[in-house]
Amino acid sequence: MKRGLLIIGLVFTLAFLPSWAQQKEIEKTILQALDLVQKGDTQKAVVLLAEAIMMIKNAEDLSIGQMFLCTEINGYRDYIKREGNSLKSGEPLLLYIEPAGYQIKKEDNVYKIWVSQDASIVNEKGDVILQQNNWVEFKKGFTSPVVPFYITNRVTDIPPGKYTFKFTIKDKYRNSFLDHSFEFVVE
Repeated sequence: MKRGLLIIGLVFTLAFLPSWAQQKEIEKTILQALDLVQKGDTQKAVVLLAEAIMMIKNAEDLSIGQMFLCTEINGYRDYIKREGNSLKSGEPLLLYIEPAGYQIKKEDNVYKIWVSQDASIVNEKGDVILQQNNWVEFKKGFTSPVVPFYITNRVTDIPPGKYTFKFTIKDKYRNSFLDHSFEFVVE
């Protein structure tokens, strides 16, 4: 009964993926993993489930999962979120960004991602006060397709005024990009 409910839940989740063939391949992989668990071969089951996770994640479109203005960033999902979008003069702009939907590429049992970010800050008159291509570049390999990935943007010495932080996240493996912006005020 539990297995049936689990499979129904997974199939329902897979219904949001773009390709029927992808759905079938993911479903087949998950069922093989469940079979291995029942046979006691949990290590091989984990490998197959990792493959299914990679296939699911690769079916997503590039997006921003989370983005917060922060007072402190210590690591993945370890930050102190700032309320509102205002900074006092002298405080740094500190943004926490979690891209989602980037390509995970498997090579020799290593799951790789390659994401970069271009960024600019524009004042309310349209003047660019910061422009940086490939400001952040993240090209790494992991032993699991569950990659805890985030970007920290820190900019100091911004004069008082209203600004837009514009950025482009680029997925180098998929050759896709996403433009996004964040408005803030320095008082």
